[in-house]
Amino acid sequence: MTKNKKEQLNNAKVKTKTTLRVWLIAFSIAIITFIVFSQSLKCGFTNYDDEKFIVHNPLVTGKSIEFKKIFTSVVVENDYYPITILSFAFNYQFGKLNPFGYHLCNVLLHVFNTLLVFFFILNITKHNILMALIVALFFGIHPMHVESVTWLTERKDVLFMFFFLFGLLTYLRFKESKKIMLYIVTSILFILSCLSKGTAVVFPAILILTDYLLNKKLDKKIFIEKIPFFLISITFIIITYLIHKNVMEKTLVEQKPIMERLMFASYDFFWYIYKLIIPDNLSVFYPYPKENELPIIYYLAPYLLLCLIVIIYLLFRKDKNILYGILFYFISIVLMLQLIPTGSGDFNMADRYNYLPSIGLLFIVAHLLNLAWQKWKSFRYYVIGLITIAAILFSFQTYSRTKVWQNTETLWTDAINKNPDKCYVGYYNRGNYYQFMINDNEKAFADYKKSIEIEPNMADAHNNLGQLYEKSEHLDSAMKEYTQAIRINPIYELAYFNRASLYFHSKQYELAFADYNKIISMNKTNSDVYADLGLIYLNLHQYNLAYAKFTKAIELNSSIAGYWLNLSQSEFLLGKKNEAIKDATKAQQLGLQIDAVYLNELGIK
Repeated sequence: MTKNKKEQLNNAKVKTKTTLRVWLIAFSIAIITFIVFSQSLKCGFTNYDDEKFIVHNPLVTGKSIEFKKIFTSVVVENDYYPITILSFAFNYQFGKLNPFGYHLCNVLLHVFNTLLVFFFILNITKHNILMALIVALFFGIHPMHVESVTWLTERKDVLFMFFFLFGLLTYLRFKESKKIMLYIVTSILFILSCLSKGTAVVFPAILILTDYLLNKKLDKKIFIEKIPFFLISITFIIITYLIHKNVMEKTLVEQKPIMERLMFASYDFFWYIYKLIIPDNLSVFYPYPKENELPIIYYLAPYLLLCLIVIIYLLFRKDKNILYGILFYFISIVLMLQLIPTGSGDFNMADRYNYLPSIGLLFIVAHLLNLAWQKWKSFRYYVIGLITIAAILFSFQTYSRTKVWQNTETLWTDAINKNPDKCYVGYYNRGNYYQFMINDNEKAFADYKKSIEIEPNMADAHNNLGQLYEKSEHLDSAMKEYTQAIRINPIYELAYFNRASLYFHSKQYELAFADYNKIISMNKTNSDVYADLGLIYLNLHQYNLAYAKFTKAIELNSSIAGYWLNLSQSEFLLGKKNEAIKDATKAQQLGLQIDAVYLNELGIK
């Protein structure tokens, strides 16, 4: 055997060993991540949007998957992420509403994302296994990521990241091979990522940043190459604006001035960094302090951010790894800082917002540890020890935190314990759990009262407290709560409906008409409103009008047996006996037990 052949054989063996080592490390990280999040598989649905987006979402729970409707519908609360809804629909087809399957998908997607992070870092660091291991391991086990993984509604995060990271890898392969098919695949993955969650629009900026890291000259060609990606981003930004237009315009009017928003955004910028390093006191709810209670750190935050920018420029402008990490973090987090508010409320920070940005920060940590590893061999044991201790602590914390999401009560009790005097959302949502899930009205009453005590303008809490008063037949108190909810929110449809029902049952028909008509002016598709109007007209002996309202209710929703019985009664009173018999029979077919006296009058046996 010649010398060259021996060298080739030895090189092949070394490459094989390296490849096996890489896959062994990747597989180990994946197993650790799955184990750390395994408690998620025992969790159920919560009332933190899971009911709206999954349990009671007809796009998810239909008899079959309606692809066209999913892609042409704006889902609950004016959001558009059809791929995420489609994934829920597939879950439902295979396991109905068994939460295990939904949680398993979330955990597996997170495990795949962890693997994609490992190979992405491996590619951009020229096969630096240590850096890839550090970034992927801590991305996989970090306690801040529990919200993105274990909260079922936040499937958006793990799904958009899957396509996002996959797209970064195919882009790197395209840059190596120049194969146009890989460019097309990257574009498709980017579109799928945007269709999973709008946050993905930062993708082209991350591509340019990655080109910079890989010593690609940022010339005209690089930017021209990204034009299709920017066009996709702009398209989804426009879609998001059109969907959120009314909310954004209203929120901008109500929001604090731009300088105050800049102050809060600067504070949040540092807050996410701190929580990544020291993930203490994590919660599903982080309230902002009241304006007259702002700690000095909020006022200092913009100046500290400016100082950080100057320090990074002066000390690290020649270190591409540091610049890459901090710019990756900034580009990824900037949309989450609410400089341009897309929603209302005084609790805009959330663990889930750090899911993508954490990669940039972990990249900086990995780079610094790698420098210590390379320059000071005596420090290698300290590096290994630090990584091991941090991994054990984070793993334990994540494993424990997933249990918080076991059910609605455990979730909101944890949030309340973290902020007992500020977590009005927690008291409200836990009150809903007590009222609607386990029928413990006493506990629900206490939680609603506490929610209102903290936030008097919580319209939902006033409405639900009114329902409790109505159940206990304290009708005057119920009326006051419904009216207060309407004062706070003049377009609160449910509060109008509840108050109208009270007026109806107390025979204050004119007042009931006013509330029902107000609802119709806001929403012409509420079938219950037309059904109740029909009952009022029946009581007023205006049978033709009653017949018209019941007909409209059935036109909107033909699956309610009571509507058919009411229609039958109006027809009977109008002398349309054959129609009355037909519609009463329809009510029976839908499962309604009809009074024997009425059946005898119709001649139905």
